Amino acid sequence: MMNSLRFRPDTNIRDLNAKVMIHLRNSLDTAPETQNWRALASILEHPFGFKSFEIEKMAMQIYSSGSPTEQLILELGARGMVVQELVRYLDTLRLEAILVDFKNYEPIQITSEPELEVKLFEGDPLRLIVEATGFPYPRFQWFFENSELTGAIENTLNIPNIRASQTGHYCCRLHNCADPTQTKFTRHSLVKVYPDMCTHAAYSGADGKTSQPRLQKVPSDERNDVEYDEELDKTCNLPVIVEQPQDVFTIKGSPFHIVCKARSRFPLRYTWYHEGQYFHETQIPLLEVDSALSSHSGRYQCIVRNDFGEARSHPFMVTVSDYDTPRVIKAPEIISQPKSCSVQVGGVAVFVVEACGTQPITYQWFKDSTLIFGQESSELRISNIQSQVSNLQPQEVQVGVYQCLLKNEYGAKFSEGAVLAIGSELHTLQEYHAKDKFALLIGNYSYKAENSLNAPKEDIKTLAEIFRNLQFKVVSLLNLTKNEMVAAVEEFCRLLDDGVYCVFYFCGHGFEETRQCYLVPEDAPTGFTWEDCVCADQVLERMQNRNPAICCMILDICRRQNHVSSSSIPKIIEPRTTTAGNTIICFATSAGCAAFEQPQCGILVYFLQRHLSKPIGIEEVFALVRSDMTKNDRYKGKQIPEVRTNLTQPLRSLADRIKYQGGGTQAFLRRQFLWEAAHRRPPTRTIEVKPHELGIELELDFQSEFSNVLHIFVTVKKKDKLSECSAWVAKIPNTLSIMDQPCFVSSPDCPFKKTKNIIQDIQKLKDSMVVTIAVRYRRTDSRQEEIIDCETVDLGFPLIAELKLWQPRTLSASGHPVEQMEDLSL
Repeated sequence: MMNSLRFRPDTNIRDLNAKVMIHLRNSLDTAPETQNWRALASILEHPFGFKSFEIEKMAMQIYSSGSPTEQLILELGARGMVVQELVRYLDTLRLEAILVDFKNYEPIQITSEPELEVKLFEGDPLRLIVEATGFPYPRFQWFFENSELTGAIENTLNIPNIRASQTGHYCCRLHNCADPTQTKFTRHSLVKVYPDMCTHAAYSGADGKTSQPRLQKVPSDERNDVEYDEELDKTCNLPVIVEQPQDVFTIKGSPFHIVCKARSRFPLRYTWYHEGQYFHETQIPLLEVDSALSSHSGRYQCIVRNDFGEARSHPFMVTVSDYDTPRVIKAPEIISQPKSCSVQVGGVAVFVVEACGTQPITYQWFKDSTLIFGQESSELRISNIQSQVSNLQPQEVQVGVYQCLLKNEYGAKFSEGAVLAIGSELHTLQEYHAKDKFALLIGNYSYKAENSLNAPKEDIKTLAEIFRNLQFKVVSLLNLTKNEMVAAVEEFCRLLDDGVYCVFYFCGHGFEETRQCYLVPEDAPTGFTWEDCVCADQVLERMQNRNPAICCMILDICRRQNHVSSSSIPKIIEPRTTTAGNTIICFATSAGCAAFEQPQCGILVYFLQRHLSKPIGIEEVFALVRSDMTKNDRYKGKQIPEVRTNLTQPLRSLADRIKYQGGGTQAFLRRQFLWEAAHRRPPTRTIEVKPHELGIELELDFQSEFSNVLHIFVTVKKKDKLSECSAWVAKIPNTLSIMDQPCFVSSPDCPFKKTKNIIQDIQKLKDSMVVTIAVRYRRTDSRQEEIIDCETVDLGFPLIAELKLWQPRTLSASGHPVEQMEDLSL
């Protein structure tokens, strides 16, 4: 290995150049759990190992120096670690992207070939293994009779249930660079598969001899459900397996279970083995794993025992996938959320949730987190709506937030909250009107230099739904850089004018310095200061400059002082007096305190969603939120919201109706046009897949949940004589990313196979959005699957991409040329 290193092997790792150190730090700080700095620290041996409290102390560096990796490297260098030793540990974790800075190219050397000849019966598993060295690490592709085996790209080829038709020669191709002369092939392995005409299983008795239960002959395709004589069940002391375990395909982090049914006159014990090693023992014919790991993949077998002997199941395979291909939805996935509504007194409110997944799916409705007995269908109907008056008992009050819990054997999921408001009260209390209503909602949760957050995505989704039902035109954005946040605020202010209601909401990391709040963008560097962030006071000033009727800011951030001090003092933004009387600010917590989140939502939004839709004054809404939080035993003392207001018309409500007339019509239409331009989805289109003789026709449809996230649904509308066909988005522009891997979605009223593809970071598009659709199909006369890339599809500039938020702004909200926009961090 010494000759392959780019550095002297005995170089102390503290002496690495800055470029390598930065790449090492950034990679290990942000990598998944199995490949990050913690994973490296966990495999270190004496004298480099750390105790658990030392590792946790390093983890706290993110709140001081900002990089646990940097602290780890300094500690290891102080203990004398050199480059050769660091490379050995990085090799153990297979951190190829980091190792390219340390290692030169190493040609492939095959160290272990697959067997020359393998003889199997039908239904047996085939397992061929090749081992090789080289850098970059070898890539594998298995072949059967000179044809590529789709998906066989690991060093081990597993065919769990082989057939006689798969008799033939197998080999593996290995490569690790673009030079074809460096490509290697293994020797051919001849696999012979013999027909198995009856189900046979040997059972070892207590005396060690083999006995053969009287089993009926069963075709090999039905060998997983062995038939047996009823007389045998009454007289046989030995265990008899009557239902063999099935192969399992699951996704990482999901639960899975395996069944091996057996019978005997005496109690049975079930011992489960993984790759020949003991795995678990149960008293029932069921093995349950709560969360699948990559290490759970492999070959399993169950041995059923009692005092008279044992029976061995057929080997079976468990495959744990990381979503390299579209996954089949089994747990409930909600495809239509319940909608908030405002209903007249005496009227009927209806909430409906639609979901797909493995049936049956059960439903249970909740109001304000309290179970509603008897409401166990996908539709909740509330008749004879009554006003929220004082003589009603708490359980009789109908106004509130409604949610549905969906469950099946693979998991459970809560729907979003839907708000029920009383329409008559709206007309009774409403004294004011808005000329228009806009809300800018920004949620940052995926940070380069800070801990990731759970709540912002769900909080933005919840508030967007509420504001839409209040007639707001909503701009909802996830994970913006500083430049994108500045541009989004500037574009948002173009929509504001006299008589308009506007709301700005931010959820993410933040801090307070010199009595001003700063919002942390997703690209903030390690050790960021206020100069790297967006000043909330200046965002407020931008909004106030447009003189809206209501200027509401909600900051769902911490208000502690930043853990890194800046060498300069931030400019103090003085509150404007010319627009006094229209502003209200709600802070999620008090000055000097932290704001917290739950796994599914932030604490502020948890309470805010209960009152936001009510036809009451804005000040009263936030007063109710603060009251609920301080009375709740679970959250009391954690955080107390703070409200600042100078509203001269405190009865104005976010539920006020939009009303425009006369000269206001043209201004309303102009604002409508500007908002719609940033939310246009590509039109539905049909694709005929080439070659046309395949007879495949696809339909592309588009939806959007956020203003910078596009959902692309690819439906196979026609497949002619193909037995199987599915399609998904395989390639996207480099500036975009996939929020979640493509997945299959289906519903009872949709007979076509459909995949959902979620593309995020739409705001980063600099060129037209061009995507490539991949198609997997199998002909009716073949068992071999094929994958092809269709022609590319140009989707233009969908959603917020039209605004090009990555560009500097040179126009004011009025459209007149102005000087370059002042930086919002000043």
